[in-house]
Amino acid sequence: MSALPPALAPPADIPWLVEMMALREGWGAKPDNLPTRQNNPLDLMHAPLESHPEGAPNSIGSFQTPADGWEAGLRQCQLWASRGLTVEQAMAIQAPAAAGNDTAGYIIFICGRVGCPPGMLMSDALKIPAPGAANAG
Repeated sequence: MSALPPALAPPADIPWLVEMMALREGWGAKPDNLPTRQNNPLDLMHAPLESHPEGAPNSIGSFQTPADGWEAGLRQCQLWASRGLTVEQAMAIQAPAAAGNDTAGYIIFICGRVGCPPGMLMSDALKIPAPGAANAG
């Protein structure tokens, strides 16, 4: 069960954690906001299949489709999981304070919505099902 409107909901294989990151990034909040307009639910800057405006290689990228953006977000989270990062460590990379983000607020939001402690490994947090979802086993 998605927290997003049906037209913006992620594909079925996207974990609840990734969906909550997209929600925090503003995915679907307004049709003209950056993540929604650029098919980039996690506001990624460097990912496969991502394009950038000429002269702005470090800007938030664009994907051809929302599905491409969701897949890139999942891939990024799986990379963090494979590196043994905790949710707190991964969210500090996703929303660094040095870039003007409220990193602590981001971590509190994600952990509160997902129902995990900040010190949980990303590999475990990615297995947490959405509230009301069938047990992911």
